[in-house]
This record gives sequence, C-alpha cells and structure tokens, in this order.
Amino acid sequence: MDRAGDAQGAALTAGAVENHVRSIFAKLGLYVEDTDHHRRVRAVLAYLRS
Repeated sequence: MDRAGDAQGAALTAGAVENHVRSIFAKLGLYVEDTDHHRRVRAVLAYLRS
C-alpha cells in the first residue's frame, strides 16, 4: 500500500503521512539522502535489535 492509500484510509492527508514517516526514519537515523534504498528494512532491523 502506498502512503496516499494509508492517508485515505485514516482520513489524513498524504503530506501528513509522509511527514510522519520521514520523522520516524529520522529518529532511527535513516535519512532520504542515504544511498541505501532499503530504509524500511533497516527500520525493522533497528526495531528488532532494540
């Protein structure tokens, strides 16, 4: 599911969902500028390690 679909199902704007996801990634140290495109996998691994 894409973020627009997530937003629609939760009555939020796509921008609000994008900002929230970006905030979560930033707290985990996973930034958009990273050359590694597997931030979701790295986020799960960070969770499992905690």
